[in-house]
Amino acid sequence: MHDYRLTLPAGVLWLMVIVDPSSYFPYVLLAVGILIVATLRHCGLAIVLGSVILAGCISGSLHRYAHDSDPLIRAIPSDSIMVVADVQSYPEYRGEQGSAIAQVRSFRRGDYEQGSTQRIRISWFNQKVQRGDRIRAHGRLISAQSSDYVAARLIAQDIDVQSGAALPARIRSALGDLIASGPQHLQLVPGIVLGDDSQIPAELVTAMRQEGLSHITAVSGAHISILLSVIFLIVGRRRYRCAAVLSIATLAGLVFLVGLEPSVVRAAIMGVFVCIAVGMRRPSSAMPLINICIMTVCLLAPQLANRIGFQLSVCATLAIVLAGPPLSRWLARGMPRALAQILAISLVASLATGPIVVRIQPESSVWLCLANIIISPVIAPITIFGMVAAICAPWAVPVAQLCLLVCRCCTAWIYEVVIHLAHLPGSHLPTPLALAINAGLVAGICVFIYFDRAWICAVGAVAGLSVFGVMAVSRPDTATVFADDWQIVQCDVGQGSAMLLRHKEQIVLVDVGPADGHIGDCVNQAGVTKLDLVILSHFDSDHVRGFEELARETHIGQVWYSPNMYPYRNSQWITHLLSSYGIPGREVVVGEELADISGEKWLRIVGPLVITGDAQSTNDDSLVVLAHTADHSVLILADAPAQRQRLLRGQVGEVDIVVAGHHGARDQSQELADELRAQITIFSVGATNTYGHPHPDALRIWQAPIQQRTDQCSDIVITDTDVLSRCP
Repeated sequence: MHDYRLTLPAGVLWLMVIVDPSSYFPYVLLAVGILIVATLRHCGLAIVLGSVILAGCISGSLHRYAHDSDPLIRAIPSDSIMVVADVQSYPEYRGEQGSAIAQVRSFRRGDYEQGSTQRIRISWFNQKVQRGDRIRAHGRLISAQSSDYVAARLIAQDIDVQSGAALPARIRSALGDLIASGPQHLQLVPGIVLGDDSQIPAELVTAMRQEGLSHITAVSGAHISILLSVIFLIVGRRRYRCAAVLSIATLAGLVFLVGLEPSVVRAAIMGVFVCIAVGMRRPSSAMPLINICIMTVCLLAPQLANRIGFQLSVCATLAIVLAGPPLSRWLARGMPRALAQILAISLVASLATGPIVVRIQPESSVWLCLANIIISPVIAPITIFGMVAAICAPWAVPVAQLCLLVCRCCTAWIYEVVIHLAHLPGSHLPTPLALAINAGLVAGICVFIYFDRAWICAVGAVAGLSVFGVMAVSRPDTATVFADDWQIVQCDVGQGSAMLLRHKEQIVLVDVGPADGHIGDCVNQAGVTKLDLVILSHFDSDHVRGFEELARETHIGQVWYSPNMYPYRNSQWITHLLSSYGIPGREVVVGEELADISGEKWLRIVGPLVITGDAQSTNDDSLVVLAHTADHSVLILADAPAQRQRLLRGQVGEVDIVVAGHHGARDQSQELADELRAQITIFSVGATNTYGHPHPDALRIWQAPIQQRTDQCSDIVITDTDVLSRCP
C-alpha cells in the first residue's frame, strides 16, 4: 500500500506555483484558517496542509521580491549592456547563430557594475561556446519569451570566453574527441550518459521523439537507479552506511557533471532520500519521496517546477509507481514477466504524459511501446559503460575506448530500431490518436488474457493486421521514378545535401548527406555502382556523415574536399575512412577542374574565392561546384552564405539549374539570383527540420519556372527534357 498523506499538500503547493498568483494574501488567510481549525480539531494532515500552503506563500513572496528587486530586471530593456555569466545549458546552433541559457554573475551598464542572480538566454554569432564556460558578452538586453523560463534575453554583439568549467568540460571534451571518429549514432552515448544531445543528428532526434524515445537522452530516475544499483551490488547492503554515503556522493557527482536539468533534480532529490533511508535502515516508499521532491522543488526553485521537463518527469514517475505494478501483474498472466513490466511502464508513462506531450508534439507513433520494449535491454549497458568511458576518457583512454566498443554495438541497435520504425506506417499520426491506439492495444491484450480464448486472439490479430494494412495502403507514395537517361539527381537525404551528376561515362556525387540520409538507396535506385569522383563541399555532418554507407555501396575513384578541415571530428573520420577503403583524397581550391576521357572539362570548382579556415567559417569555405552535363548547366552553392554568393557574380556564366545555398536558409544573394535567372531551382531540405528551411525569403529570391524541394518532392531526377519527382 502506498502512503498518500503528503499527496494533497504537495499537489496544492505545486498548483500554487503553476498558477503563480499576483497576490499571496488570500492564500495566507486560507493557510491560517486551516491551521486554526486543524489545531482545534487535532487533525495532523490539515496542519501539514496549512503549513505547506503558508510556506509556499512565504517562498513565493521571497522569490518574487528577489526577482523584482534584482538590478538586471530593472535594466530591461537596454541597448548596450555588458554581462558576465556562466553558461548552464548545452548551446543550440542554427547555422552561425548560437544560443544558451546562462547564470548572470554581474553586469555593467554605463560606468556602474552590479551583481545579479538571474538566468538569461544569450544569443551570439560566429563564436564557439561550451556549457560551463564563463563568458563576457556585450549587446542588447530585451524581455524574454515566457516559454524560456528566464528573466531576459541578451542579443550579443561581442562575446568573449573568459574561462571554462574545469572538470565537467574536460570530461565532455575528452569523451567527444573519442567519439568523433566513430559512427554518428555513437553520439547517443553523451546524450544518454550526460544528457548532451547537441551532436546527435537532427533526423535521429526527430525520429526518436516521434517513436517516444526522447526520454533516453534525458538523464533521469532510470539512469540514477542503474548507477545506485551498481553501487549497492559492489558495496553490499550489509554495509548500509558505506553504501548510502557512496550513493549520495555518486548522485552529487552526477548532478555536477550533468547539470541541474529538471529530470535530474527530481530523480536526485528522490535518490538522496532513498540513500538516507538505506543509511538509517528504514523502509522507503515511493509516494512520500515523490511528494517530498515536489514540495522541495516548489519551495526552493519554483521556476523549475514550472518547466515542462519537470512536469513530464513527475507525471511519468507517478504513473509508473501507481499504475505500473498492477498492470504488469495483469499482463504477466499471459506473457513473460520482464516483457509485461516493460510494456506496462512504457504504456502508463506515455498515457500519463500525453496531455503535456500534445502541447509540444503534434505527431507521435503507434510503435512507441514496441520501440521501448526493443531498446530497453541496451539502456543499462550504455549507461554503465558510457559513464565509465566518460570518467576514464581524460586519463585512461584505452579503458574508455574499450567501453565505447560495447556502447557502439548498443547505439547501433537503437539507431537501426528507430530508423526502421520511423519508416513504418503509423509513425506520423496525431499524438492523441497514437496514444489512443496504444491504450486500445494493451486493453485488447488484457481482454485476451482475461477470456483466454484462442478465437478472440485470432479475431484481434486479423483486425489489427487489417488496420495496419489499410494504413500502409493509404500511405502516400514517396518514390520517384528514376529514368535510365538521368543527367542530374538531387537525392532526398533529409536535412542535408547530395547531388549526382552524369556526363558521358563519368558520374560525380557532390556531398553525401547525413548519417541517416540513406544515400545508398539513392545511388542504388540511380543504378550507380561506381563513382569517378565524390566532392565534399565542407565537413559539416549533414554533408559528409553518409560517406561510410556510400563507401560500402559503391566503388569511389577519388575524393575532393574543402581546405577548411573544421569540425575536426568529421574531417578526421573522413580521412580515416579514406585510408581504410584505400580511396585517394585531397584538398581542392577554386579553379580545380574535371575532364572526361576526351579531355573536355565539364566540372569546375568556382568557390570559395577566399579561404578563412577557422571553425566558424565552414559554411563560408564550402566548395561551390559548377557542372555542365550533356543538356544542362548546374550551380551547386552548398552552404555558401549571401556574402560568398555575391562574389560569384560574373564568374559562372549561364546556368539553368541552381541548388540554393544552405538548404534554403534566409541568407541568400538576390544579386546572384537576378544575374543567373535559373529555370530550375532546387532546395535540399529535410521534411522535419527545425530551422524553418526553406525560408520564405529564399523561396522568393530563387523563384523560377520550376521550383522543387526534397521535403515535398523526395528525389528529384532531371533528364534532357524532363524533371521527375513526386511533385506535379
